[in-house]
Amino acid sequence: MVVETRRYLERGGVPVAGGSRAFDFATQPTTRLLLDLVTMPTGQSDTDAAVRRELAERLLPSPLVRADALAVHRLLRRLNAARAQAAEEAGEETTPIPLTMADLVSDPQTWRPDLEQAEQMGGKRARAAVMLARPLETAVRLWELGMSGSARPQERLWSLWEASGVAGEWRSRAIASDESSGWYDDQLDAVVALLRVADVWEQRNPAGSAVRFASELLAGSVPIDTISRVGVRPGGVEVLTPAQAMGRHWQVVVLAGLQDGAWPNLRLRDRILRADLLADVGAGRVAVGEDGREELIDSTRSARRAVLDDEYRLFVAALTRARCVVHAGAVRSEDAAPSVFLDLVARLAGTPRENDIVPVDQVDAPLSLSGHIADLRARAASPDNPADAQLAATLLALMAREDVLSAQPKRWLGAGGTPTTDEEYAGELTLSPSQFERALACPLRWFLTTVGADGPSNAAASLGTLIHAVAEEHPHGTPEELTEALEARIEELGYNLDTWAGRHSDRRARAIVENLASYLVGVPGRVDVEQKVEAQVEGVTIRGRMDRLEYVDEGVRVTDLKTGGNPDPYRKVDENAQLAAYQLALLASGEDVAGARIALLGTKKKPQTFDQKPLQGEALAQWRNKVREVAESARGPYFEARPSDAACAYCSFDRLCPARERGHKVVE
Repeated sequence: MVVETRRYLERGGVPVAGGSRAFDFATQPTTRLLLDLVTMPTGQSDTDAAVRRELAERLLPSPLVRADALAVHRLLRRLNAARAQAAEEAGEETTPIPLTMADLVSDPQTWRPDLEQAEQMGGKRARAAVMLARPLETAVRLWELGMSGSARPQERLWSLWEASGVAGEWRSRAIASDESSGWYDDQLDAVVALLRVADVWEQRNPAGSAVRFASELLAGSVPIDTISRVGVRPGGVEVLTPAQAMGRHWQVVVLAGLQDGAWPNLRLRDRILRADLLADVGAGRVAVGEDGREELIDSTRSARRAVLDDEYRLFVAALTRARCVVHAGAVRSEDAAPSVFLDLVARLAGTPRENDIVPVDQVDAPLSLSGHIADLRARAASPDNPADAQLAATLLALMAREDVLSAQPKRWLGAGGTPTTDEEYAGELTLSPSQFERALACPLRWFLTTVGADGPSNAAASLGTLIHAVAEEHPHGTPEELTEALEARIEELGYNLDTWAGRHSDRRARAIVENLASYLVGVPGRVDVEQKVEAQVEGVTIRGRMDRLEYVDEGVRVTDLKTGGNPDPYRKVDENAQLAAYQLALLASGEDVAGARIALLGTKKKPQTFDQKPLQGEALAQWRNKVREVAESARGPYFEARPSDAACAYCSFDRLCPARERGHKVVE
């Protein structure tokens, strides 16, 4: 709360004692990365190479570069595969050493030809190449400056900061007054403070180098107060915790945050290592049991009472810091209430009550950009004072012209009109089987995912991609062949085997491959892998790629490999829309379809299979009707949100979903 209060006062123009807080530059992510780039070793030893490799792995996905980690791993996998193939064709006996992220930033020629070729191909791959090339170029510039930049600390750090090119964007994000503004504000403060400390250090160490300066900061563990280094400490409001205020007194003291659940905070401490019991042993606080022996007092009620006593002591200590005036502050709203401490202060001060409740004052708009804009919007919409409303509207227009996002009417909820038209999409509609399943379950989620609003793939998706690639290469692979294929590519997943999580993920990947081998043994006949299918069904083009198309006596059976371990979603396999879409497309292509199957490989003991019956008669007609239903809803312009356990379980958009409680908003 101290940091938020300081920021709130500073943004409101209230002078704060100290002018700036102390920084531990080694723990701030941005300043730590800048200092690590300055101290980057340039030697050729294995230790120096390992340090550079670790630094490159932190640099690429960092906020200064913002490269998509998954895209970088895919690029490395593609480059290493190309190098291995070239070495094999050239008859080389030794396999080339795989490229790492350090190679990408130190030698851009390793990736530039590949991305330039991708850009020339056009389409999604070209866009992905452009999006990856930009952060890689930024990382290359930072790496070069880190290796051979200026010897002066401030100049070296400034060149690195300028090369990142994030200053303008971070400034805009810092003043946007949204959920992430505080982080950007803190990072900018830390960078400015670092440059200021570098300037003072240069003046005190004229012959000092940038590497020496950065090494000193990284070796220190005590936060640096940037004001103390210039010898002048301006006066202002002191924002302290009760413990920090001990031994000092002021004429006026404000006790802020007297909220129920915050102060007093009755949450029990030290419940994991039970330091409270250790303190009781040291203090001799014991009880006598029924057998006459001493025993520790391990009572939740007693522990909570002790916590309340500590909170009372802190409150009294804070209250007695004032010589003349005490201001007690709390908020009463729909989701917040004053604590008993506010009631205690009001009773001691003789504050009159209304219906036995301590009255609170209506407060003005917060001393922040968002608070001022909210106040101006309220004034502009008020009919009581036309002149005041006109002035507020003018000020809002001026801020909107200066690109203050929260002042632009199009970003206000309920304003700006409808962002689409009433015309539905009239072109050809193409869906993959998985998109058909998603659109049938929830059209809104399907639309948001289709336009690219979904987040990046997670580690589980990366493992699934690798397992599918192994299955494609070995449609009838033996356990030995599949294990060998996994060993050759498992490094792509980036598991750290020095950690429990890494070893657990590694064991799971190997168990899935074992289950895959067990499943393949049971399907000895002809199999087509990654077979494409495309057909018109009820005016919709269903286009997809089947993991396995297995030829059995009754015809062909499409099999979808799943690497998950939960069988519950597939128990009603006859209702699985993805498998039904594959069957519809195959039937429209003239194939004799013997059904569809899900092979679940992530189970512990052995793979489980769930078979969907061939679509015939009434079942076929029902699925055709569902295709028409999806076609109608997918053409827009409005997309319905359909909440359900299945659709909402892994949805990324519940924060903005109008059908969910946390995303529901009402425009009055």
